[in-house]
Amino acid sequence: MDFCKFKGTVGDKVRIINPIIFIRCGYPLGIEEMREEVDKHFGSIIEDLYRSVQNGDKLTLRDANGKYEDGTCIQIEQSSHKRYKNYKYFDIVDALAYARLKSKNFGGTTRSLHTKVIEELRGKETHVTAIKMVQTGEYYKGNASYDYWNGGYEYEPAGLTDVKTHKILTLSPVVSFSDSNWHVLEDVSDIRIESIHVEKIPNEMETPIEYEYRIKQLEKRKAKVTHG
Repeated sequence: MDFCKFKGTVGDKVRIINPIIFIRCGYPLGIEEMREEVDKHFGSIIEDLYRSVQNGDKLTLRDANGKYEDGTCIQIEQSSHKRYKNYKYFDIVDALAYARLKSKNFGGTTRSLHTKVIEELRGKETHVTAIKMVQTGEYYKGNASYDYWNGGYEYEPAGLTDVKTHKILTLSPVVSFSDSNWHVLEDVSDIRIESIHVEKIPNEMETPIEYEYRIKQLEKRKAKVTHG
């Protein structure tokens, strides 16, 4: 098990010393990648299936020109943006994406951290709003066998070898202040980062605007946890 460098807690002020941002912990292929593949390769078919189930008893697919048998014409590119507003569509995509992920055996047996570098965050100061632990390692399958001597089944559950534990911090949005205005750095409002990439710094006196913004963010996160 790893020893985590950061020994602080929620509410601590930190400086990002190495802007390697945490995306997910898992196997080489992730569900988001599979969603994109299913949407790209099968999106129009899923949409046609959904329409067919609603309107009849057989699957009716569009031809290359976007026409159905009844003469209705819906161009693929015109309908693609509409299906993103239909949450039922994503229910189907999610189920198919997971099936595709399993068929590909999650891309391998190595469970690791997936990250990206956001250089503009280097040296930025912010606050810890949540902490969680994740584990990496090499996956091994479970094993079941029957004990003919004593009777009954013996089962060894699946698990990980070469396990390492990582402390992942969720940080409040990095804010740039100018006089009485603040600006959240674009696309990095929800920052998660491994604790070894930050350093704890004294909670110096905040400006009223900084304090107000931080408290609002903490309240939003608490409300999200409380209400699910």
